[in-house]
Amino acid sequence: MDSNPDFVANVAQLYDLSGDLNWVSTHKMTCEKALDFMLKRDTNGNHLVEMMTNSQSEKRGSDWIDIIWASYENAFVNAKLYYALTLWADVEKQLNDPGKATYYSNYAAELKKSFNKPTEEGGFWNARNKWYVHWLDKDKSAHGDNLVVPVNLMAIVYGICDDTIRSKAILDKIEEQTHKENLFFWPICLYPYAVGEGNDWQFPFPMYENGDIFLSWGSIGVEAYANYKPELALKYVDNVLSRYEKDGLAFQRYGRINQDGLGDDILSGNSLALVGLYKAIYGINPLYNRLYLNPHLPGKLSGTELIYNFRQDKLKIGLTTDNYFISNDQFKVTSKKDFGFYSKKNELIYFKGKDDFYSLKAQTTDNISLEIVKWDADEYTWLQSSTKEQGKVSYILKVSEANSFYIIYDGNKSVNSKSDKNGVLKFETISTKKTVTLTIKRQNK
Repeated sequence: MDSNPDFVANVAQLYDLSGDLNWVSTHKMTCEKALDFMLKRDTNGNHLVEMMTNSQSEKRGSDWIDIIWASYENAFVNAKLYYALTLWADVEKQLNDPGKATYYSNYAAELKKSFNKPTEEGGFWNARNKWYVHWLDKDKSAHGDNLVVPVNLMAIVYGICDDTIRSKAILDKIEEQTHKENLFFWPICLYPYAVGEGNDWQFPFPMYENGDIFLSWGSIGVEAYANYKPELALKYVDNVLSRYEKDGLAFQRYGRINQDGLGDDILSGNSLALVGLYKAIYGINPLYNRLYLNPHLPGKLSGTELIYNFRQDKLKIGLTTDNYFISNDQFKVTSKKDFGFYSKKNELIYFKGKDDFYSLKAQTTDNISLEIVKWDADEYTWLQSSTKEQGKVSYILKVSEANSFYIIYDGNKSVNSKSDKNGVLKFETISTKKTVTLTIKRQNK
């Protein structure tokens, strides 16, 4: 059942990679059908969709862990559905369908509430063990109460678990056991499934999907730990790279006891820890209208520089502890915090944090560099420098107040300007090789 939300998430992610709105519009109906098929499988109205089976006794799998008998309300599938709904709701906004966007985002919000309820109340959270269980049978009995790693990592990374106390408990427990066994990577589950919860030959533990090491959770694992303890995230990336040097990762999985390569159907997911490295540690996230840079950098990676091709624009990305930059042949933006970057000929667009609406546009024929100093509701300050002795830069700034007066300081003089009805302020300044501080402040009412 997880293939349905996976398809929708894949389309949304490809749209972020390409920024091709016409292409993603051709998938609108198909993705809606996939989501609606899933949502109709919520027959009891609790916003958790149900599998084709009601009980583990039917001995049929329903997700990637396919010979564990997850049935009825499956946390693995519902986590993926939540992710797909949130991604696709954003795409529906871009496709000018606010009705569908609201429907999917509201459903996701209700799914999240139910997911986080204690198992005694029909949710997946085991308050005693402090982790999410794998599934609930129709008789409300909880199963997979053995800290299934992908279920819990997805809950954290996809935003279902936004309680830092819960996420810390999960991640600390996974690391404690992984370290105790000296495993080079996270196992598929920390503890044994109960007898009857999976195919008979998977017992005793550890065996195959009941305890072995699969690398396909590398991306979400690295991302979960990068947001918490980046040095741990990097440790497992290093471990995967070391194992690649040893055996090419040419296996389906690794045994829990001897950590030896097993299985002849090699999984492409073995490489996903490297996706986590770029996405979460280096923080490189292509989005439909910008490149979003949000590093979580261990000290040993401070000073890293990368070349990244973003839609035919060859970018240089610099990552130093609490100081990052993105540049191309004409523009450079530096910031101590996460930001978004996009440029085309003679235009630079800066996005504050993860905002998907621009904060600043700079239009010029010069080569300029901007360093963001402060960006809040009452003050916007950045440093500007150019490769030319003298040029002109036209700025378009999105400010917090519409139809309001702002004071613009350019280092030598100050002028007053009024934002328009959309909260946009426009002005021009001279660019020179000398660094100039530009500050825009809202006048007191």
